[in-house]
Amino acid sequence: MDGRKRGVTEMNIPFVKMHGIGNDFILLKRQDFPDASQDQKLAEMVCQRHFGIGADGMMVAEASEIADVKMLYYNADGSQGEMCGNGIRCFAHYVLAEKLVPEKSVLRIQTLLDIREVNIHRYEFSSSMVKVYMGKPVVRSLELPITVDGEIIQLADLTVGVPHTVLLEPELEVHRVETLGPKIEKMAHFPRGTNVNFARIHDRSNVSVMTWERGAGHTLACGTGICSVCIVLYQKGMVENRINVTAEGGQLTIEIDKDNGIYMTGPGQVIARGNYIGKGL
Repeated sequence: MDGRKRGVTEMNIPFVKMHGIGNDFILLKRQDFPDASQDQKLAEMVCQRHFGIGADGMMVAEASEIADVKMLYYNADGSQGEMCGNGIRCFAHYVLAEKLVPEKSVLRIQTLLDIREVNIHRYEFSSSMVKVYMGKPVVRSLELPITVDGEIIQLADLTVGVPHTVLLEPELEVHRVETLGPKIEKMAHFPRGTNVNFARIHDRSNVSVMTWERGAGHTLACGTGICSVCIVLYQKGMVENRINVTAEGGQLTIEIDKDNGIYMTGPGQVIARGNYIGKGL
């Protein structure tokens, strides 16, 4: 039966799917989806891995009056995020590839938090190497004791754009991430929820991280989470100010300046381009 006769409309939205060390995203332009009031619902639909395209989050590019371009970010559950570290690297590549901004080596991207300066170290058709100034952290506690299922856990509580906690572990185990992660994320102590990062130190320049993301669950990487781990370890005197970080999806380099400003360098990679055709909202 013709969908139009049933009163069902279909969407036809151009998109690009990208990943930043395994953290994957759907990117689209506001002109291709004008109804911003439906962004959260669309994010839920396109990020669904069985009935949608599948991703950890969705980003919408809009015109900005105060920067080169504006980035709106939504988690896979439809909740809006203030910023996304891996996402902003992919977003920078996307707006250049789609010619939403003039080609340049430095972009100013407006987020819900502030304006982020993004340096394009290498730009190619399907990938970029991008350095982003991630700002300064707000560290509430380097040693916060909490109890989960009878286990007393020491963690750090901070914000690097979005709320994070950091746990130091002798070994990184998926089971522990997926068991403790959702419980810590929704603890009453964190009224906005929190991202939960599990870190292992190899030496003063090399660290491994696994993350349970607020609103997305266990992901292959989290840029702001990796930055959070590094600033916590740096302030504890456990690492140098330049750290190579290995996540499940790849590697980032984090640098910390004398004022605790954080710089993140890593790739953004195109996976696919297409059109999302689904039931109307």
